[in-house]
Amino acid sequence: MDTLLIPLSPSEALEYVRESMAFRADFITWLVTEVEEANVRVNIFRAELNPLTAPTTLDCSFTTNGTNTIRLGDSLTGAKPPIFAGRGSFKLRKPSDCALVTVSQNTAGGKWAIDLKLTSSSQGEIIDFTDSGDDQGEPTKRIYLWRFKTFSPCPMVGWYDPGQLARTGIEVLISSIFGRHADYRLMEAISSGNAPIFDYTRTWKVGEDERDEPATDGSERTELWLDYIGDVGDGWNSTYTMAHYLAQKELTLVNPANQTRCKTKRGEVLIFGGDQVYPIANRAEYRQRLVQPYETALCRTPSPHPHVYAIPGNHDWYDSLVSFSRLFFRKNWFGGWQTNQSRSYFALKLPGGWWVFAPDVQLDSDIDVPQVEYFEKAAKEIQKGDRVIICTAEPHWVYAALYGKNDANFNENNLAYLEKKIIANNAKDAKVAAFIAGDQHHYRRYQGLDGVQKITAGGGGAFLHPTHGELVTQLDGGFKLQQSFLT
Repeated sequence: MDTLLIPLSPSEALEYVRESMAFRADFITWLVTEVEEANVRVNIFRAELNPLTAPTTLDCSFTTNGTNTIRLGDSLTGAKPPIFAGRGSFKLRKPSDCALVTVSQNTAGGKWAIDLKLTSSSQGEIIDFTDSGDDQGEPTKRIYLWRFKTFSPCPMVGWYDPGQLARTGIEVLISSIFGRHADYRLMEAISSGNAPIFDYTRTWKVGEDERDEPATDGSERTELWLDYIGDVGDGWNSTYTMAHYLAQKELTLVNPANQTRCKTKRGEVLIFGGDQVYPIANRAEYRQRLVQPYETALCRTPSPHPHVYAIPGNHDWYDSLVSFSRLFFRKNWFGGWQTNQSRSYFALKLPGGWWVFAPDVQLDSDIDVPQVEYFEKAAKEIQKGDRVIICTAEPHWVYAALYGKNDANFNENNLAYLEKKIIANNAKDAKVAAFIAGDQHHYRRYQGLDGVQKITAGGGGAFLHPTHGELVTQLDGGFKLQQSFLT
């Protein structure tokens, strides 16, 4: 596992430990003694580890060619006794702030080597660190500070629990009533100012607070890897599984039909396609069901960082986007992903003449005026021959086919307006190449006579929906079913 070590001066190290609840008074007193030892050079490094699930048992192996000490502390029980044998185990039973400190001392001042391994009973390998060098005759002590958090993973939502169903029903009723009379999208447009169109045709530069920023003089991109995932924030096991695969730098996929291999890269851009949390939106549910699994999978990254964008689904709207906006609009970090957007909709300009338009259709309402103006502005930048992918929170094409004959509210009017009016009127020779949505928790793809794709991809970790209900093999406009993964 990759670990970024940052060197610290003694004063920086003491400031660092005092800001963490993992270092209680007894732990700090011991560490001060180690740092301020006379007649020896002290090198100090810090590192942040991914969060761990609790309860768990940590097994630590620490070998050096000098003396060594291992000590662990947590915010609940304080510091454990030091271990001098180079190997030890620690039990962490409840969520807390934790720190592992390893101290090695090369008293001879010559060549040295360090081998540190830390494994968790719940998540496997946590640290696999080796280093070596030559102290050129000067006795040297090396102190490594490894901070991390533990938490209890949440279970899947109990959809058949009567109490849960009642609470969710009340939230749906309230959000529907207030959603008709108070459109949060208008307030976010006023408060956020001029929303940018995010240009990924050139590489970005490192800006303030180690964040990536657009650069007009950046090198031109010839490709960009993009990940899409929808319907994610349910139970820990399924959400973390998907987050783990998204976090990998590379994945090799095998075609079962002919056993050919395809190597893929982690997306430089990650798009959440709606319903980031279940069953209702609030700060605690987002933290437990979305943020913690993704932080555990990818806690931090070096620049250039992967970026994340999100559109809200109906479950995100159940608190009028208060929690959604707090998570995605404040330029905070989402695990190792950088957030950029200031509204609940966005447009991305990609290499090779590709675009992503991601509107927010608030609980099936119309596209509001500021949103229309934003996408009109983006459409005017589209060049002849460019292709557009439209991401939306719901597969309106399927719902229109299933329920449109009985309820006129199930239609594709919003998508048609975006495609026929906004894009077609402002970018004469552009083509919408694909529509992609979640909301239904399975995979289903339709293709039009001209090759346009309509894709439902809602398998991001929430409970699965069947595809073997009322069969929809053909949609309006000549779209025919190509593939669906039955559940």
